[in-house]
Amino acid sequence: MLQARLQSYEDAPSVGNQRFFLGKGSNQAVPQASSTTAQALMVPGSADAIPASFWNSAAKIIDVAGLSTPVPSAAYINAQPAKAPLTSWQSVMQAPAQPLNTKLGSAVMYGMSGPITPTPPPQQAAISQEFIGQCPMVLFNKELSIRAGSCNQTLGSWVDPSPLNVRSVMRWRPLPAGGLSFGVDSAVSGEGSATFAEITQQMTLTGYNFVMKNCLGITRWSLEENVYKVDSMGKVSSTLELHDVAMNSVAFFLKYIIRNAAGMTAAESTLFRMGQNQVNFTEWKNGENTGRLLATANRQGTWTKKGWQACMSPTSPRGWTISYPGDQKHHESPATVQDIRVAIAGSITLMAFRDEVRGDNGLNTQGSATELMTFFCGIALVVLGVILVTNFCMVFRASGIREKVKKTMFDTEGALLPKRPLTHRNAPLHPCY
Repeated sequence: MLQARLQSYEDAPSVGNQRFFLGKGSNQAVPQASSTTAQALMVPGSADAIPASFWNSAAKIIDVAGLSTPVPSAAYINAQPAKAPLTSWQSVMQAPAQPLNTKLGSAVMYGMSGPITPTPPPQQAAISQEFIGQCPMVLFNKELSIRAGSCNQTLGSWVDPSPLNVRSVMRWRPLPAGGLSFGVDSAVSGEGSATFAEITQQMTLTGYNFVMKNCLGITRWSLEENVYKVDSMGKVSSTLELHDVAMNSVAFFLKYIIRNAAGMTAAESTLFRMGQNQVNFTEWKNGENTGRLLATANRQGTWTKKGWQACMSPTSPRGWTISYPGDQKHHESPATVQDIRVAIAGSITLMAFRDEVRGDNGLNTQGSATELMTFFCGIALVVLGVILVTNFCMVFRASGIREKVKKTMFDTEGALLPKRPLTHRNAPLHPCY
């Protein structure tokens, strides 16, 4: 509009310092004195005004678009839940064309089957989020360094070795009977004080089984440690490697199996020799090993047993570095105990902790004394219970209490229950009426 006004203003005829305009009803140009006063160029003309039809058309277009725009989900947060649909028996009862017998039968069947859920059941995703939200969450990248407490530090740590931000993700400490406790740092109560998870050993007669529980004490993973003995093998981790058979000796191998809360295998480690420097974990799905690599753990530094507790430089730590493949979708996302990455890191921590006191035969007897004590205490309680029950039965029969109880029961029956008639009177039979 400004350009149009400027153009019409500049096109006015002018001669020298005078401007001319045509008078109304006259063909003669009348001179007009030029003025240097600034003119109001932004004053709209009649042709510059937007007609009302334009606004009406725009309003109609917006109304039509609003009919197809979905209602934002935030509008349903405080809305009343939708009513449950009628069951098939309720539909029959409320149908006016149904006979009385049909409605009566539908009412009986509805009473036997019971009503349905009055509101739609919540989705599993919402339930899982509410369950997970009660425990702390951790965040780490594609690598995780498992380290023990050293340099006067009693707590071990999971460290994110990213060069941009080296930080402790979690702390861990041993528990009695060979267990581990994991916690995150708290600004109120200190390092590792907020419980994240616990690994405790289960009492079994064969094998070594552990359970990994979240902060609520609910089992999320089951960890199983298997020890295998090979009678004759060289000083190598695999028979495929070149070795001198003259130096063969007994070898012990380990394998860790991770199962979910339902007991299904989720991942397992490769069969690795005791003291080996690398451990790989592969994925299990639908009861079969898919061969997909989930994590690779490599030993940092040169150490054995409790050597990783020695004071060390921050630039050359001792521990286990876990590397997760780059194709994982869960990297750089909050992790809970239900995350398979956390279960693998817990298995590596448990393995390194048990290697501290593992014998030359590959077995770790840590916590065995507690298991044996619990087992024998259980047997003693069972024997004591059998003795008490036997003694009670003998006293019950020998002291005459049985006859007294029997008389009391018969007296109660005679007082409360109806009397049985001594003679039965036959019903009259009328051959005809």
